[in-house]
Amino acid sequence: MNSVEISAECRLERQLSAAKPREDQVYVANRVWFDALTHLATLRLANSPQVTDKDWRNLLQGKGVNLELPSQELSVGHVIFNKPSSLGEL
Repeated sequence: MNSVEISAECRLERQLSAAKPREDQVYVANRVWFDALTHLATLRLANSPQVTDKDWRNLLQGKGVNLELPSQELSVGHVIFNKPSSLGEL
């Protein structure tokens, strides 16, 4: 490891310490996608009130990621069920 890598690693560690419990935001800012996703999922599984759907959208639509949240439609296999808005659509 050279001195630039050590310096960057120390800077990241300081940022992570200061960001607790939302380290995912530091990971996103530094483009460490796997750790950002893992940390956000861990908070979500712990039912943290600090994690919102907006946090997921920000992560998945961030620069360099450009993914989307899954649709909220009920799907089974390759069949998608949409609730009809009128009897004429049945």
